[in-house]
Amino acid sequence: MEEIFHSAPIIKNELINRVKPSSQASGARNRLLQAMVACPDKEDLAIEKFPAEKAMYRAVLRETKLHIKTGGQWNFTKPTKKSSLYPVWKAMEAFLETAEKKPRSFSELAEIISKPPYGIKAGLLPILFLALYLVKRDELALYEDRRYLPSLSKEEIERFVKKPDGFTVQLFKIEGLNASLFQCYTDALFEKKPASVIQAIRPLAQFISDLNPYTQKTSDISKKAQNLRMAFNLSKSPESLLFEGIPKALGYKKVSNQNLENYADTLKSAIRDLKYAYENLIKKQQVLLINAFQLSAKSDLSEVRIQLRGRYKGLENYTVDIDGLKAFLLRLTSVTESDEKWFANLLMFLGKKDSKKWTDIDRSRAEMRLSDYSKRILDLETLSLEQKRMSINTDQDFDVILLKAIKKGDKERVHAVAIDANTHKAASIIKEKLKKQLSHENKELQLAVLAELVDEFLHQYQSSSQNSAKSPLTLKKASNG
Repeated sequence: MEEIFHSAPIIKNELINRVKPSSQASGARNRLLQAMVACPDKEDLAIEKFPAEKAMYRAVLRETKLHIKTGGQWNFTKPTKKSSLYPVWKAMEAFLETAEKKPRSFSELAEIISKPPYGIKAGLLPILFLALYLVKRDELALYEDRRYLPSLSKEEIERFVKKPDGFTVQLFKIEGLNASLFQCYTDALFEKKPASVIQAIRPLAQFISDLNPYTQKTSDISKKAQNLRMAFNLSKSPESLLFEGIPKALGYKKVSNQNLENYADTLKSAIRDLKYAYENLIKKQQVLLINAFQLSAKSDLSEVRIQLRGRYKGLENYTVDIDGLKAFLLRLTSVTESDEKWFANLLMFLGKKDSKKWTDIDRSRAEMRLSDYSKRILDLETLSLEQKRMSINTDQDFDVILLKAIKKGDKERVHAVAIDANTHKAASIIKEKLKKQLSHENKELQLAVLAELVDEFLHQYQSSSQNSAKSPLTLKKASNG
């Protein structure tokens, strides 16, 4: 058997050096893989105490010299010739050389190193595959179902273990014309020059991948920023993305020394649009909130919150709209969280989801709800102010009714009317006469008469009030508190 598997490495860990590890061993292996990605520069991969994954780490990675300390820092590196893993590593490197023209799957690599003379057990394969990728990551592009992965998340690692045939790898070497163009790229775009295509494209790909759902979908950014975002989502490889996809997305048929500086500026501008898309959304929503309640444009979020709480605390008692207006008012006057959290909760209520997950349709709907709620709140504020004014001047019971007239081509007219018992008694006599007069007409005509009466009366009443001393009952619509 030793003659058949003469290149098999010596791995002193029976938990993982198996064809089919136990569920406990598989869980520990997954935690080890996550640590390899998260803490490659830390001693013991920052694994504390002595769980099963630390024993695996020391047997598979540390003892074989795949993870060593150099220059004061821990790194993954290719094993030396003295390592028992060296023959397997050379076989994996030879496999990568065949993956330059097109990607090849890890399942194909598993077929090679699981057979003689290597005999790598299935339990070890994911650890060795990931170590290979981490050592060679500046030369390799990793794909899942043909989608380029600039990094590996916890979920992707779990899928990598369960379904390695869905993951492929490709080797990239820059030669000829592209080598010159790559040099121009790096000179124009990077302060610290990347040594490979993967090094150059990874931060951009990671940036696009990390964009929140709103930025991933919104059209409220420049067309070139939208095209750049799409180029990353449709890219087949880092090389085609760098030399074809991005230039085409930004409107360049060809990038050369002559237009490289303009191209770099265009790329940076598109990246900037994407970077600040969500921040600009939040700023716009703050401006809309300020305008909706007619506050000072110079107010910061903290000042806005204080003013709104001062004006509208308790106003929720004036509405029966429990799930809509009342719920919004309670959030508007909340004092339990930070200013940023408070505003985020307002946006979540208006958009029915976290603003980071909004679509452009969600944004439009949220803005419509804000407009509707703010108008209704200003009306309630007018009722509240009139009720407070009357409460000071009388100890009688009274009702307050808000009259509003909105007509195309004319300004909105709003007036609050306080009606005590004596006024109600006198008004009832006139009201019965009007009802009797209108009872012979159809409903539409009745409404038309009442609408025109309210509009004409408010127009005349408010016009006469402006030309004389204000009546005790005159109250303008609440605006800035």
